[in-house]
Amino acid sequence: METTPVRVEDRMVKQLRGKEIPLVKVIWGGATPESATWDLAEKMKASYPLLFASGNFRDETSKRRGKL
Repeated sequence: METTPVRVEDRMVKQLRGKEIPLVKVIWGGATPESATWDLAEKMKASYPLLFASGNFRDETSKRRGKL
């Protein structure tokens, strides 16, 4: 069975060498029990655009900022 993203749980922006890297916390479902991973926001938007269009993703003002 294929693992698919269920929803975007959270988002943050990591600072790395002066660059901002937008990340999203994705809840996955499928063959294994639900698990969560932090993934690149742009990659997830390109691969699963409906995940962001459905309102499961908060607006730009709710970003958290993190440091590596």
